[in-house]
Amino acid sequence: QGFDALFTEYPMLLRLMALTVSQWVESCGEFVDRLAIDRPQLKDIEPAIDATSVVTGVDGELSDPHEGGRTVLLATFAGGARVLYKPKDLATDREMESLLRILHEHGLRQRLRVPRALTRTGYGWTSFVRPEDCQDSSEVDEYFRCAGAWLALFHLLCATDMHMENLIASGCDPVPV
Repeated sequence: QGFDALFTEYPMLLRLMALTVSQWVESCGEFVDRLAIDRPQLKDIEPAIDATSVVTGVDGELSDPHEGGRTVLLATFAGGARVLYKPKDLATDREMESLLRILHEHGLRQRLRVPRALTRTGYGWTSFVRPEDCQDSSEVDEYFRCAGAWLALFHLLCATDMHMENLIASGCDPVPV
């Protein structure tokens, strides 16, 4: 009886709840299908995962919903290996890997790290970057040298959306995600 009164007073609430549940069911099914298809290739970004690895958990509280309620998902496998499912085109990630390889081949001294990526049409998977503290002051110095190199590269590329939530401090490496 309480829901009847609630939805009578707020009819849009029922519609929004139904839409949210529908989008959640669709995006979960999409994730499961894509995981089944791509599982054999996940070893390319996380060697501890093979075609028989069992998923022990999925965390969906990592990003805002986009594109019909889809969010970034963290899949954890037996043994602790983790990968991120990103329901968006990762062509930029692939191109950034290529650009960094070229820059390093042509003399860039700062070692800049990006997550390994498995790109698919309209979505992809990336390696999980573990947040870690620097171990000593030399690693802190290295972190800020790398951060400066990233800042220069982002400025050169006219990058946007680079803020603290899109950068993981992993030891001496600032890793854009």
